[in-house]
Amino acid sequence: MSNYIPKWLSKYKLLNLFLLMNLFAFAVTAQVKINGKVTNAKGEGIAGVTVSIKNDNAGTFTNADGTYQLTATLKNGKYTLVFTGVGLKSTEQSITVSGNGDVTANAQLQNDALGLDE
Repeated sequence: MSNYIPKWLSKYKLLNLFLLMNLFAFAVTAQVKINGKVTNAKGEGIAGVTVSIKNDNAGTFTNADGTYQLTATLKNGKYTLVFTGVGLKSTEQSITVSGNGDVTANAQLQNDALGLDE
């Protein structure tokens, strides 16, 4: 007998390989929950501050007490959060995403020179 592999069996191997590769692609990216609090120089929460991931479409705003929660699909690696608000100096903070864990990133924003007095 020869080592003949039917064509239909070969097609299933190819399909399984394709499905396995897709599984690995999904395993590399994960839903990551980033949360924290944005405060002023007095330690009070600031409402309405925009929190976004640099070079990505994900973003959110802080609520009345200055806390935020941002969920994004990200690959493992380093990212930069950007905090911006009206009358406040923008700031950036580096975060590291690894696995499906949550990331906490707090920030303190200073009044802009043209902003409101403290």
